[in-house]
Amino acid sequence: MARPHVIARLKRLWAAYRKRQQAGFTLIELLVAMFIGGIITVSLLALVVQLVDVNQRDSARSETQRDMQAAMNYISQELREAVFVYDGDCLQGTATITATNYTTECPGLLNYIPSGLSTANTAYTPIPVLAFWRADPLPQGLLQACATNATSLDDTTLPAAVQGVPCLSGRSYTLVVYALYEDTSTTDVWQGRARIVRYQLPQFIGTATTGSQTNTGYVDPLSSPNSSFQQWPFQLTTDAGGNAVVANAQTARPADTTLTSNSAVLVDYVDDGLLPVIPVCASNSKITPKSPFNNIRSFYACIRGKTYGAADAEQSVNQEVQLFLAGNVQGRAGFPLRTSLPSGAIESQAFPLQTRVLTRGIINKSPK
Repeated sequence: MARPHVIARLKRLWAAYRKRQQAGFTLIELLVAMFIGGIITVSLLALVVQLVDVNQRDSARSETQRDMQAAMNYISQELREAVFVYDGDCLQGTATITATNYTTECPGLLNYIPSGLSTANTAYTPIPVLAFWRADPLPQGLLQACATNATSLDDTTLPAAVQGVPCLSGRSYTLVVYALYEDTSTTDVWQGRARIVRYQLPQFIGTATTGSQTNTGYVDPLSSPNSSFQQWPFQLTTDAGGNAVVANAQTARPADTTLTSNSAVLVDYVDDGLLPVIPVCASNSKITPKSPFNNIRSFYACIRGKTYGAADAEQSVNQEVQLFLAGNVQGRAGFPLRTSLPSGAIESQAFPLQTRVLTRGIINKSPK
């Protein structure tokens, strides 16, 4: 039989145990638990934020690279149809054109294309990079006029509606210029460091129904035997005394109207970083653009064949264009836009793209 004092002690122990069970946690125990739980929660949230940020940055890189590839494909497709591509020398000009040096020098395009392609302003700095001529179909209204007057095309005097219209070929030459715009504005819709703008100068307006409805500033590059793409818009003619003279055939400089709309922009988020070493093209190729823009190498080309000062063997071959393009993700989600960039490769620069295009022009080519 248990002793009374043993039974009393067991009862006291059981009562103390029941009391502790009902008392709950102490304040210190709660604080420790909350601290540990907070650390775990913060760690998990930080991991989630990091994963979201990494996914966002990867998406920005992928989207930028897709945009650059699409732009590269678009430009390459146009270059395949080019009949003449300007190298850096002829894009910016080599000398003042005279009757003596007409066939050997280039006047350049910068003063004969819209000023918005070559003149800096407070919002952006344009850098003409690539310019070429291609043959485009005539507007539908002119094709209809040619069909209507088909029986009169061999007359000595053509009907007014088709005078100056190349009805037989059904095509006319169009000047296409691609420029890199370094963007410093924070108020426009374009958020990248730079963008590529496409400009074209066709002979006729899109709604033309007669040959007189031409675009301001257009000059037919092959309007006479002495005309050429290289010397556009100048023409070699003779004066009343039979002396050779050179004249600018452009009545007025083209307007900037087609550059004011967003439709002129081909792609945004192009890189504008500087390279410490200027890339060099192969010995039989010429780079474009040239000085003073030759430290910008996110968008440039090496052009072979019929370039300024090229050897005779290069003058009769189809031109080959090696095109380079690099994007920059700054301005997209996860990549804030910086005020300036360091020289050389940067963390936000997309992987550079390059391709080679052989033009299909047959003008001044020697069949073999």
